[in-house]
Amino acid sequence: MSSLRFFQLFNTSTGPLIQTCFAGLGVSHNKIGFLTVNMFTVPAIMQVAMYFFGMIYFWLNFKPVFIGIEEDQEDDQSIEEQCIEDGQYILPCYDRTAVVVCNFINFVQSSIGTNLEALATVLVISMYNWNDQQAILYNGLLIAASAFIGVKNYFLQAYSFVKLIDQRKLLLFGLTVFVAFHVMNYPFPFYGETLDYIPGNGSIENTTIIGGCSRKFEWCESTTRVPVYIYIFSMIFCLGYGFPFTFNPNSTLFSDVIGPRRQNAMMGIFEGVGAFARVIGPLIGGLLFNMSGPKYTMIFQTSMLLIAILLLLIFWKRLVPLKITILSYTPHFK
Repeated sequence: MSSLRFFQLFNTSTGPLIQTCFAGLGVSHNKIGFLTVNMFTVPAIMQVAMYFFGMIYFWLNFKPVFIGIEEDQEDDQSIEEQCIEDGQYILPCYDRTAVVVCNFINFVQSSIGTNLEALATVLVISMYNWNDQQAILYNGLLIAASAFIGVKNYFLQAYSFVKLIDQRKLLLFGLTVFVAFHVMNYPFPFYGETLDYIPGNGSIENTTIIGGCSRKFEWCESTTRVPVYIYIFSMIFCLGYGFPFTFNPNSTLFSDVIGPRRQNAMMGIFEGVGAFARVIGPLIGGLLFNMSGPKYTMIFQTSMLLIAILLLLIFWKRLVPLKITILSYTPHFK
């Protein structure tokens, strides 16, 4: 699992760098055929091409091999929900409460990642007066830097002593780092300096030239500016440690809790919960941002993280790998 996440994050680290390479295209409306070519569209076009290549390669080369306990399904109950017992082994049912906790943590971590993607640009434009091009360039560099740290952390989890540490402890550490990120980026009153409005005439606000806080937001006058060095530090280090130490331990725990049975449906639910979070996360985050800027957004996400930490601590002893009793050698293990 760590190796899989390692390569996923390696791609994540190179993605922002590729995006920054096209920042010089600006927001032009030049076309090649029917495609508009600018700093927003070219990375997306490249991504679509990579998706098609990946789909073709996957289809031609991937052959699934099941490793675990195989049992014929004799009733309407899913194989994944059966408690199997015979003269050779005992495979108990998985702990449904532990499964729910892992899914909730997955929901929280997925919504955080999506909200960062959705709000990072408009946040720095409002907070630091960066224009569109600067926001994409600087955020891309920060995300790339954090992703390289994340690659290192995934590598440690896969190939160093870190893989021997209790997954629950790693998960608790990752969630705590995320809490620190949101606390550090909350606009506390003692930061002092308030936000600037976008310079402009009348109702026209052009952030392609210079950034700032939009006049349509009433919270601009009362929101303080988080020091840029805090934002840079938290984006690089908090995200660089937060994502690897939540995604990987939680995914591993979820798989261990289910045990060595077919996990197709449960993994589908797990990924579906993450996808659902990525759907409603930007909607809630955008609504809260329009209401209060980063204030309610940070409070909401911190609250979700604290609930996740509380559930992790309450059900600590239940978030353990499924124990199987082997009574004798069985060919059911493949």
